[in-house]
Amino acid sequence: MTAILSLLVSSLSWSLFDLARKRLTTSWQPLPLAFALNLGVLPLYLVLWWGTGGGLARPGYWLPGLLSVVLASVAAVAFMAALKAGELSRLIPVLAVTPVISALAGWYWLGESLSGLQWLAMLVTVVAISGIQGGLRGCGGRPFLLMLLVAVCFGLVVVTDKLALQHGPLFWHGLVQSLGISLVLGAVMLLRREPVNHRELSALIPALMVFALAVLGQWHALLSLEAGVVELV
Repeated sequence: MTAILSLLVSSLSWSLFDLARKRLTTSWQPLPLAFALNLGVLPLYLVLWWGTGGGLARPGYWLPGLLSVVLASVAAVAFMAALKAGELSRLIPVLAVTPVISALAGWYWLGESLSGLQWLAMLVTVVAISGIQGGLRGCGGRPFLLMLLVAVCFGLVVVTDKLALQHGPLFWHGLVQSLGISLVLGAVMLLRREPVNHRELSALIPALMVFALAVLGQWHALLSLEAGVVELV
């Protein structure tokens, strides 16, 4: 019951976070925004990790944990760029393929079973996405391809998160993820010489709040539920 409640809170928070990010892209470039959001939640994870005992991860954590960092970094930048370049209502439905990817990856790496109903849902999802995008000929263009990359990364990162959480505390995972993603995005920003928009830092606060709720709720749900189910909701 707790896992279901966490999942519902996470789902609502992700929806609010999508809207907050769209508003922020009017005054922020995608890369600095992704960097600021991940760096902004780092102090929260640090306090929560320390307050719950400061437990460390076992050796089996690092491979899936670092894969999550890479996948989340790519997804963060691609999502921001897609929203900047395209219409939100047209692009968000592309993410409907994410649970398909999560279910397949969960079946392959976690041994999570797929029912006939799940396979049917996958087929319906792909057909629906194709229709929303105007048929097969409509499945193209830079915004669509960027959002498709996001869907692939989101679908895989749920599985790597679940694998990592089997070997480390939840708040430790949050600390590693926010720090790792911030370092990756910060390095890319230095290479591109992109500054952070210091004048709009206060506008990040609502987005940071729902971002933390979304991620922590999703990770908590992953402790008990299948990866495909978590992404479907």
